[in-house]
Amino acid sequence: GTSMATPVATGAAAVIRQYLNDTIYHDNTAVPGYLIKALMINGAERMNSQLYTYPGYDQGWGRINVKNSILPNPPVSIQHEEHSFSSTGTWTPSTISLDVASSDYPLKFTLVWVDTSGKDLSRNLDLNVTDPNGNYYDGNAYDSTGWSAPNSNVSVTDSWLGSSWNNKTTGYDDVNTVEQVEVQHPVVGTWHVKVIGANIPSTTNCTLVVRGDIGSKEPAYGVNLNSPAIPSIKVDQGGTATFPVDITNAGKNSDTFDLSNDAPSGLTTDYTYGGKSVSSYAIEPKKTVRTVVTISASSSLAAGVYPFTLTATSQGDSTKKGYVDITVQVVNQTKAVARSVVVADESVDESDPSVTAFTDSSGTPWIFVVYRKLTPIYGGGIYGGTTIVVKYAQLNTSTGLPETWHGPIALTNLNEQPKDPRILVAKGGNYNDRVYVVWTGDDPNANHTL
Repeated sequence: GTSMATPVATGAAAVIRQYLNDTIYHDNTAVPGYLIKALMINGAERMNSQLYTYPGYDQGWGRINVKNSILPNPPVSIQHEEHSFSSTGTWTPSTISLDVASSDYPLKFTLVWVDTSGKDLSRNLDLNVTDPNGNYYDGNAYDSTGWSAPNSNVSVTDSWLGSSWNNKTTGYDDVNTVEQVEVQHPVVGTWHVKVIGANIPSTTNCTLVVRGDIGSKEPAYGVNLNSPAIPSIKVDQGGTATFPVDITNAGKNSDTFDLSNDAPSGLTTDYTYGGKSVSSYAIEPKKTVRTVVTISASSSLAAGVYPFTLTATSQGDSTKKGYVDITVQVVNQTKAVARSVVVADESVDESDPSVTAFTDSSGTPWIFVVYRKLTPIYGGGIYGGTTIVVKYAQLNTSTGLPETWHGPIALTNLNEQPKDPRILVAKGGNYNDRVYVVWTGDDPNANHTL
């Protein structure tokens, strides 16, 4: 029932919204809800025709299929275009390809728009589609088979669509804010579509989604921006860091692209190409230029994480933009930096170190290291073989580094094949500050005698 349908539909909408944000809009606040709705309806699957009328009360526009809504299987593709009506008139989409290559795949048009609140339709749009032979299809004019009927030759009795839409003088739906045309076996060739603003008392936004074997319409202008590196950068206060960025002309025309960013105060960027500082790039169609981005952090900039966005904007069409999200971690270079310290440099092999550091009850900091000497240092028989040893040193309170090492001190002289040494310190009680070392081993008497 609705208790499961609602969360499933909401989750599907969230996935589609994230996809649109990642691929087109970049900013979640800009993704329009009517586009998400149109994609979900356009990609929905029809249910069993023997059980359910399409469209109808039982299945609506079908069962949600997220993959079909955004990434259908080739050669089917999905395209969309948005528009805003401020007055009555006709809109003819210009960026959607309507060249149908095959009649093997249904052709589906979905128009969704935003209406004012209220029972009756206030803002009214009408969808009209024409095939290469001149036959026309009106939005929501379905015949008894559940497919769009040409030339308004339809007799629909299902009141789910609204009883007043089937007006033979207009042929248009005057009830719903969703209109569809679905042709099961479309004629191969160029189709035409228009959206009529029949009643526009106030501005309304709409979108048209089309799916079918329609290929793609190559845009005049477009840009893709990406980085072959992971754009997460660490830089010292007062320091710099670099990473590459690729700018691709995705349009069919030659174009120039401007790079900009919204980095916070204290972070500056510079773009280098051919050894020169450049912020605009002239690129031929389908060609890619790699630039090197240098990020500089002010010495006064507080340590922390600073996200910002690098943007490439087409000069041919300023609405065409590409984005790369960058995260810069500014670190305080005056803080202690990890250093390597030699603990054991004897002429025997060492392995399996275990370390503990602590401050004793008098306030003195210490470090203890226990490890295995793999080369025997005692005689043969029971008293030979691998040996557990420990070294220790007092830590300098300013640098945190060991001062003078003491040891190594052998903790076992039995040939018990000791391994897995572990060290710990007791804090509190009668044995406060006492250091303990444990290990595993074999019984030396099992194979050796004195």
